[in-house]
Amino acid sequence: MHLSKNETRWYPLMAECVVILAIIVGVSLAIPWVSAFSEAQVEPQLPGDIALTVGVDFADGVFTVTNRNSFDWTNIELHVNYGSPRAYRATVPWIRPGASYTVDATRFTAHDGTPFNPWRTDVRWLSVSCDTPYGTGVWYQPWQ
Repeated sequence: MHLSKNETRWYPLMAECVVILAIIVGVSLAIPWVSAFSEAQVEPQLPGDIALTVGVDFADGVFTVTNRNSFDWTNIELHVNYGSPRAYRATVPWIRPGASYTVDATRFTAHDGTPFNPWRTDVRWLSVSCDTPYGTGVWYQPWQ
């Protein structure tokens, strides 16, 4: 088969378009998969507990916790390294759906009142528990 001059100009362009389209499709399929890791939802520990959908960021000694559920969280307890000999706790009164709350790391205190020092102690686990309209909400995640 012999291609005309016009056809030979379009084939390389068509190949580039196919490659670009494949990249766009690949990225669009990867985005939901990647975001599932940043907004982890962990199964509740006890029957009747509600699994929370939480967004968390930790930078420059400040935690930002985002309520990714469609309902209010109240009487919130945040725990750093829960279950370890040196666990730290902070409380937040309320976070509405879609809202974020920032908490300075030094607001987390151990049972003896010692403040959490993010420059001397690693965050290994982070957990959130709260009251919801449907029962007790829980979320916990190892921190990387």
